[in-house]
Amino acid sequence: MKRVVLYTCVFLGLAALLSAQLSVPQPGFARFSDGSIHALQGIPANFIVTARAMTQADHASFSSAGSLTSAQGLIQLSDPTGKVLASYQSDESAPLLNIESSLQSAVVWLPSKHLLLSWNGASFSQTPVDDSAFGGQITFVRLSAPAMTAMAHNIRFCALQSGGPKSCLARPSNTADRPPALAANADFFVLQAHASVAQVTVSLPSARLLSSDLLPGIHSAVFVQQGWLLSQNAGALMAQLPGGVSQTIQLTPNALPSGDLTLERMSDNWLHVSSLSTGKHWAVQLQSTKWSASLLPPPMHEEAK
Repeated sequence: MKRVVLYTCVFLGLAALLSAQLSVPQPGFARFSDGSIHALQGIPANFIVTARAMTQADHASFSSAGSLTSAQGLIQLSDPTGKVLASYQSDESAPLLNIESSLQSAVVWLPSKHLLLSWNGASFSQTPVDDSAFGGQITFVRLSAPAMTAMAHNIRFCALQSGGPKSCLARPSNTADRPPALAANADFFVLQAHASVAQVTVSLPSARLLSSDLLPGIHSAVFVQQGWLLSQNAGALMAQLPGGVSQTIQLTPNALPSGDLTLERMSDNWLHVSSLSTGKHWAVQLQSTKWSASLLPPPMHEEAK
């Protein structure tokens, strides 16, 4: 009898462990060098990049609220089910895309047109911005909108693909599921000529300049996620919080060329980092007080049918 109880306890313990492993949420979707976007599965340091590409894009940003993609100049905002909510043919080769945990946060900067796009609930609103006085290259843009609070139940975010199982993320519902409120401001992060970085804030929809503040200790292009200011320093990725907390992760043993790293949002808490010179890719997990990086394998080869 004791042996039966022991075996039962061991079985239940293994089942609980397996259940915990299977319940680990996917970190999100990563865009690789050929433009193919793949889902990541597994746990940190042991990720698998799925074989089937979800779609193709030149630039992408993912969150629990949806996705922003640019393919051959066509900008598209999609909801968690993959339904396209808004499109804009930009003919822009290097747009800046950003979407956070609400559809109201979706924003696109078109540098060649000096134009800011934001979703108004039906289409992209267009706001011309005179950035001639910003003093450098805009490397990141975000909206500051009120009432981006979470509700109680969960919604699934599934990537569209032709055939095969869907890859999904779960998220709490929020104001993204209701008519969007207008953003109050837009923040531009500018790499200036003298290797300093400034945060420039303009009001919307007037695009009136409100402030311009230097960010101390940062001297390369900035990406912002979960409150962290991320930038490249030689072969490392630096992360800094406004309160002064900072961390550094050495991605490569050797220095990388200036501007070598590309950062794209994979989900609310994960960032995809790729190196142009080495061809390597990392998944970076961002949390409130710490972060970590996992080297990614190449996408799996899809078996011939």
